[in-house]
Amino acid sequence: MVNWNPAAVEPFRSQVTATAIEAAAAHLGTLREGRKTLVLVTEGFGVAPRGTDFGPGGRGIAPLTRSAMERHTDDQHTAMDIVRAANDTNTAVRIIDPRGLQVAGSSPAMLGTIASGSGGELHQSNDIAVAIQRIVAQASATYLLGYAREMIHDGRFHDIKVRVKRGGYDVRARAGYWAPRLGDVEKARAVAAAAVLPPSIASAFAALNPPNSSRVIETSIGRKPSAAGRSQVTVAWTPLRDLPAGVVPVAVSVTLKSGETVVEGSVKSGGTSFDVQDGPVQMSIRVFDRAGEIVDRETRSLGMHTGGDPLWLSAAVHRAATPAEVRALSAADAPIHAGREFARTDRLLIRVHAYGNASEAATISGRLIDRRGATLLPLAVGGSPAAWQVDLPLASIAPGDFALVFEAESGPQKAETVVALRVRR
Repeated sequence: MVNWNPAAVEPFRSQVTATAIEAAAAHLGTLREGRKTLVLVTEGFGVAPRGTDFGPGGRGIAPLTRSAMERHTDDQHTAMDIVRAANDTNTAVRIIDPRGLQVAGSSPAMLGTIASGSGGELHQSNDIAVAIQRIVAQASATYLLGYAREMIHDGRFHDIKVRVKRGGYDVRARAGYWAPRLGDVEKARAVAAAAVLPPSIASAFAALNPPNSSRVIETSIGRKPSAAGRSQVTVAWTPLRDLPAGVVPVAVSVTLKSGETVVEGSVKSGGTSFDVQDGPVQMSIRVFDRAGEIVDRETRSLGMHTGGDPLWLSAAVHRAATPAEVRALSAADAPIHAGREFARTDRLLIRVHAYGNASEAATISGRLIDRRGATLLPLAVGGSPAAWQVDLPLASIAPGDFALVFEAESGPQKAETVVALRVRR
């Protein structure tokens, strides 16, 4: 579209660059609450203050014209948009102009606006190592200052000045903040309320093993009614990846206490079932290594459903990493995979069972959601209430945390079960 008009190329490039910087600042805001640093290496983008000559004479400096002045104003507006995005996510933009000091002229004014407005610094140096050392040193000494004032809902920019009494210090801080309008406040409240995850989904994500966990296995617990007044609890376990050297879980035992009844036994990794009384169950898990030493233990409470409940769901995950394992998934007794971390080369078969008085007439739907609870795609659920299932290859799913939400409905009765999963590269 722009090949016929070379003068239009630069504004397009400037727009792409500015959008990328804003997106990078927004992404940093999702990583943690504290101060972040975005390092930008550039000779400048946008239109130079004196205009740019794209005519037959090549790319030279043209006289200052009205059009150039307007483009310069646009550049400053772009710079302030970047500053606002950076300040919203507590990000300092530190810019390195690798040309170093110029004999004539200097770095574009918008670079200084972006750096100073976000609390960063513009480094005019062709010694990248020195600039990076200075950036790291400044990022390693930050303070969070708070103060109270009456909020003014005028939608305008308000300056902030930070000074220290002692001399010899160079203080860098964000230049100010944008006060919201009343409409912006109400919109933000609505967005925040919509972002709150339902308890069932929040609990599922919270159950994903954190990176610094001391656990050595993951467990899966399924439950279904058996005889009158009895329930069947199925426990499966899977070793975690990246275990400490020398830690190899080889055996797991459980103790289930329901009322006055105590059931004990060992658990196969693919799943072992235990018969217990209906009602709450206290479960103790012990993990052993080859030497018979306990390397992990856990105690949890299970709120049990009963056969008299109108409708409830239980899900089991089966994983295949090879063609032979894929073929074995169709077996009714396929081993349960208790882990919730998967590679993108894995293929999952999720079997969902419905129980209760209203289960026979139930219909089910499924969806894949992200960490925010947004639906990414609907799931094709096949089968019947006795054995619904979803075949889910992970090759098309990006690395990250997701959840499978299954919802059943039978007349006025509704039920839900959530399976969280983490996809690795």
